[in-house]
Amino acid sequence: MEVKRTIFCLLRLVRFIGCLLLFAIAQKVLAQEPVKKYTVKSGNMYIEITKDINDAALDSFITQFDLHNLFLKDFLKKNVSDSLRKNGWKIEKNNEAGFIISKTFAPFDK
Repeated sequence: MEVKRTIFCLLRLVRFIGCLLLFAIAQKVLAQEPVKKYTVKSGNMYIEITKDINDAALDSFITQFDLHNLFLKDFLKKNVSDSLRKNGWKIEKNNEAGFIISKTFAPFDK
């Protein structure tokens, strides 16, 4: 009788720990990194950034691809798109999740 109760308690403990591990793994999977992409496809350049990106990651992205003249911080926080349009970028998507902007390649001036 005592052995059965000990085995039952151990099984419940193992089941509880298993549930905790599954919950912890699910939380890690759901907490995804913010998207920040710079891609080239079909003669167009695309920039995709989610709105939940932090300032340090955005600064790093802007520096990496030399996008200082686009004022992406202003567009992200204040939805000011003047500098984007002035530089020839087109807003493909802009919603509460993030934005995608694109620009066609133009030939270099001589």
